[in-house]
Amino acid sequence: MTFDMNDAELPRGTDLIPDGSFVKVRMEIRKGGIDGAGEVDRGLLKAAKTPGSDVRLLDCEFTVVAGPHARRKFWQSFTVAGGKVDEQGVSIGWKISKGMFRAMIDSACGLDPKDMSEAAKA
Repeated sequence: MTFDMNDAELPRGTDLIPDGSFVKVRMEIRKGGIDGAGEVDRGLLKAAKTPGSDVRLLDCEFTVVAGPHARRKFWQSFTVAGGKVDEQGVSIGWKISKGMFRAMIDSACGLDPKDMSEAAKA
């Protein structure tokens, strides 16, 4: 059996969100089935697909919530444990992910990333 796909409608919004665009997004963590260190992250982590890897990831889905790109989705995995470590034994991937989370929080809350005051730590 053959199908002629030439008369099918093209998907909506197949263009990339333009570089430099600012969009408001909602982040959802998709459960990966592996327990983290605490009760709050039970079943939350996902194993890396590389055979023999000890990397644990957060599998996140972002949905644009407003504007011309509303309902568009994109995905990102964040390393939270394992992989290469620095001189102190801390996962380099986790340090990168932690910086990304900080930037997301600073952006969402309108915080100055250089503010190290006690109020900013709260």
